Amino acid sequence: MDPGGRYQWRSPQALTATISCAFMIGCGRWGAHLGVPPIYLGDLLLAVAVAHATISWALAGTRPASDISRRRYPALAVAALGGWALLRFLLGANHGLDALRDLAPYAYAAVAFLTATAYAHSSAANRARTLKLLEVALIGHLLWMLPARIAYDQQPVGPGLHLFLPRADVDGAVLGVTACLFLLRYLHRGGLVRLLVAVVSLGLTLSLSSRASALAAFAGLLLTLWCYFLGSRQTLQTNPRRRVAVAGLVPFVVISLALAIPETAAGSKLLASIGAVQADSARELGGLGTARARRATWRRVVDYTTDTPSRLTVGVGFGPNFMLDSGASIALLNDDDPTLRSPHNFFLGTFARLGLVGLFLLGLVILGMLGGIWRVRRFAAADELVLLAVIVPPIMLVVAAFGVVLEAPFGAIPFFWFLGVLLAKPQPPVPEKPAEEQPELLAVSAR
Repeated sequence: MDPGGRYQWRSPQALTATISCAFMIGCGRWGAHLGVPPIYLGDLLLAVAVAHATISWALAGTRPASDISRRRYPALAVAALGGWALLRFLLGANHGLDALRDLAPYAYAAVAFLTATAYAHSSAANRARTLKLLEVALIGHLLWMLPARIAYDQQPVGPGLHLFLPRADVDGAVLGVTACLFLLRYLHRGGLVRLLVAVVSLGLTLSLSSRASALAAFAGLLLTLWCYFLGSRQTLQTNPRRRVAVAGLVPFVVISLALAIPETAAGSKLLASIGAVQADSARELGGLGTARARRATWRRVVDYTTDTPSRLTVGVGFGPNFMLDSGASIALLNDDDPTLRSPHNFFLGTFARLGLVGLFLLGLVILGMLGGIWRVRRFAAADELVLLAVIVPPIMLVVAAFGVVLEAPFGAIPFFWFLGVLLAKPQPPVPEKPAEEQPELLAVSAR
């Protein structure tokens, strides 16, 4: 431990649970389902990370709770949401496997405190190693998504599970994160390869049939450009050539997207669903049907939850299948499917499970996330790990509003992991000082 009280790792290691987060980012849904139910590889990696962190911090005398409690809100909001979910579970009548699965999304909130504590006690080398692992995960995800999207014949590895099988919403969101990261690198350092990676990632996102992932990707791009312009304002003012280049890039990108988006799977469905274009293809009509089914499902969930004061206030808890009890399953799938336990909207699911109390606490977590983003906005573009913390939670929230994402580990672990970085309240990177010039040594002849 150094004089400032920060624990120094013996060798540069990644932040706690980075492997688990990177695994979920790199593999997505099919990776999250590798294992023998109810034990999965992603959860095992997370358990190992928790055990390692506990032992390491105990040996170093690190006190995780004190470090995060000094940061108060929004850490208290995350703790309150997880605590309320745990209390609701303990007070419920069902403590079986279904109840545990329903509780899991909120239990993953503990990941945020692990990450925040590790970040607060990390060195620049630790954070650099973390960023490298996350970059490998993003590139690995892109590399298997390309053939999987084009021509790969997925091989089954279990009931209903195929190796390298894309899931449009979460995989499209991860591709959006890749596009944001490499766009930022291109704006900072140029390079055709960086631009190509960003364009290919965004193109793959739009080629998927998920309107949610397309919206999430554009939200991430807007956040990335916002942080870049805020951080580069002085550079743009002092470098007229750079200013002209950026000014010319913006209308070019806008026009290109306006022409390309209606021709993509996600873009055409999105425009048809909001009435911007006439739905005339089977894909667009299918998108309208899906949107209508979701709205009907959400209405039934809201009506059922608000039907009694107890459900309105504290929700149905964990275990009961409100999708069957409310008839929402029929509205969404036209069938009473007992395996369907989410209304494809994390906010409504939280409302049904935890009532107005849980929805209020979730709102506080989101406000805390937005406050964390606002706090780092001016230097996020100069620290790629912080930038990822700025874009990943909002991107995951967007896709979670239209699908089962945060209810699963492939969405919940990355969301809370990067939220933990914001909880640690990162500081602006310290600019490297130029090495002092050493006096030139003159060789003196002995003669």
